[in-house]
Amino acid sequence: MGLIAVVGTLDVIPLLLAWSSPYEAFRHPEDRISDLSYLACIPLIHAFVYAVTVAAICRLRRAIPAAMIALLLFFVLDSVLKSIPGHNNFSTLDVYNKFDLVERTGERINLLSEGYPVVYGIVIAVILGATLFARRTLIPPRTARKIVLPAIVFGLCLVNDSSPIHAAETPTAADIVAGMKQ
Repeated sequence: MGLIAVVGTLDVIPLLLAWSSPYEAFRHPEDRISDLSYLACIPLIHAFVYAVTVAAICRLRRAIPAAMIALLLFFVLDSVLKSIPGHNNFSTLDVYNKFDLVERTGERINLLSEGYPVVYGIVIAVILGATLFARRTLIPPRTARKIVLPAIVFGLCLVNDSSPIHAAETPTAADIVAGMKQ
């Protein structure tokens, strides 16, 4: 939920405001936000920084150092991507700038070009890794099994229970155990 709130606040609201603002589009058309390039790149960058910050907060239990670590990791990842031999424009911001330039010239953006799949694939992998790291930090594996396994068994018992229970009645523990024995 936090990721949706962050991406919604940082990306969706400004994009909607820029999209519905005819004043800025007529006055300075070169400064207008390019819709597709913005939507393809910037929300993933914000999600990256948010996910790494949350993972660091879960581990360190301190917000300011966690945010600094997330920004540092973003700039390190950007530098590493930019230092790949033969692909000096392989950073997240370079890919966004290329897409923005293509969109401003009126051409159609090809998301399979300009290194987008590689660069933002790595960004998505880091987002997923940070999410799993935060989850493992907050919920140790044994605790997760104690919570998830009974919920799955309970759900399966409700689905597979063939005893005649009326729709208005909620099953009791005895009904569930009877269903498990069948």
